[in-house]
Amino acid sequence: MRLSKKRFGLWALFALIALVAFPASWCGNRMRNYTREQEVLAGLRAVHENVYGRSTYFGPAWIPATYRPKWLNRVFAIDVSGRMYNPKNSQRYNKPFDFDDKDLESIIDELQEIENLQELQLGYSNITEASIDSFKRLPKLSFVNAQGTQIKSNKVISRDAEPDIKIHVALPKTASLGIGYGSD
Repeated sequence: MRLSKKRFGLWALFALIALVAFPASWCGNRMRNYTREQEVLAGLRAVHENVYGRSTYFGPAWIPATYRPKWLNRVFAIDVSGRMYNPKNSQRYNKPFDFDDKDLESIIDELQEIENLQELQLGYSNITEASIDSFKRLPKLSFVNAQGTQIKSNKVISRDAEPDIKIHVALPKTASLGIGYGSD
């Protein structure tokens, strides 16, 4: 009788472990099953981490950190002084950065992989004509300055714009990706 109780206890323990472990692994696998668009956003996040050194998590708080998909770490901006800015809770990080044309090209290469990219918003005065030409490699985009006026040429955006670049990528049925670059 004692032996059967022990066996029952062991089976109950195994069942409990399986009950806890299976949903966790299933959830993790589902989180890792990204679409191509999500993979691209993850690539963009990696580019930003190389430039800015840090990213922030914008996703449901109930998802355990182990199972948080990396593509949720994709919404952040840079203020004019070159510090990272988290628009969700106004938290700032004193992290200087150096952003150049090579980084811009890397971002454009990633953006070209998003088939349903709809809008690119530029809100900075000091962006170069070459940079805008690079952005025009992206299909089906509207270029908007800080005042919301559509840019119809590749001229340098005027100094009347906000003193930072803000590239807003509008993706249907997903959260938007906000990218900001600072200046001197």
